[in-house]
Amino acid sequence: MVFMHSKVNHRGAKILVGEVHHNEPRCREHYCLQIRCQQFPAAEPGQFVHLIHQQHPLPPTARERNHEQPWMNGPPSSSNELLIRRAFSIAGIQQLDPESVLIDVIYRVVGKGTRWMASQRPGDPINVLGPLGNCFTTQPRQQSALLVAGGVGVPPMIWWAEELRRRNISTVAIIGVQRADLLPLKLVPATMAQWTGYPPIFAIEEFARSQVPVLITTDDGTLGTRGWVTDALQHYLTEQQPAPTTTQIYTCGPEVMMRRVAETGEHYHFPVQVCMERSMACGMGTCQSCVVAVQDDAALDGWRYELCCSDGPIFDGRRLRWTTDTYAH
Repeated sequence: MVFMHSKVNHRGAKILVGEVHHNEPRCREHYCLQIRCQQFPAAEPGQFVHLIHQQHPLPPTARERNHEQPWMNGPPSSSNELLIRRAFSIAGIQQLDPESVLIDVIYRVVGKGTRWMASQRPGDPINVLGPLGNCFTTQPRQQSALLVAGGVGVPPMIWWAEELRRRNISTVAIIGVQRADLLPLKLVPATMAQWTGYPPIFAIEEFARSQVPVLITTDDGTLGTRGWVTDALQHYLTEQQPAPTTTQIYTCGPEVMMRRVAETGEHYHFPVQVCMERSMACGMGTCQSCVVAVQDDAALDGWRYELCCSDGPIFDGRRLRWTTDTYAH
């Protein structure tokens, strides 16, 4: 199977003023933000949105903003200091009515931009640019899929699992986090009582609703199987022996992890689609800041740069020229 890659046309993207519908913590460092948007363009799993504060707020809601909002790591500085948008994979889209949707974004609080996001409350305005980037794809003969995600790489897999179910493709998810308190998902308590980590079960609410069983790994063994998600992938391929001609692997997470997933896929002859991450100033291919090195036999040195925002973020794992030398996963 060959992953057909094409450059993205961003002319369908829009800049919209959305409204925070819900913003709740999922674990010690992750939140789930739901944004209500009107007339949001059609989007597909794998695409992302670019978010920033809304400089010209909508009319005040019943809960007027004040200086008593809770902030992590101290009080906020002026929101006008957040000059660059933050890119986030879409974790799901729900159609509320013919004119509006709810966009799910799962994020980890790591800096000024995500601390600002954690402070947002229902009714607050938020500026949304999207949808951006290309999307995951399936092949004509594909019958099954493996979703391999680590940490903040989980969100795009949630929406993709829903779409794979709609296409009647049998799917298993393998999720890895450092510790149980960093899992940004909801556990199904009834399934966890006697589970030792294998075989895959309906342990995660977000995947169970798409009938996708899950393997969970943690670095410290506090949930699921102790170890790395890439080891769990290799174990699954060895035990279950899915057919490479009808199965495709999809991965998102730390780059060292994705490199190992791509190399494992190549070793066992599975095609792998990789959802890459880069810092993006514009998100539309203008600033040329989010470069990804790819193999190109026609190029002078056998490789060239493509852009994560407009050529990706989804890349064929066999095309990527990995720059991470450390094998931590």
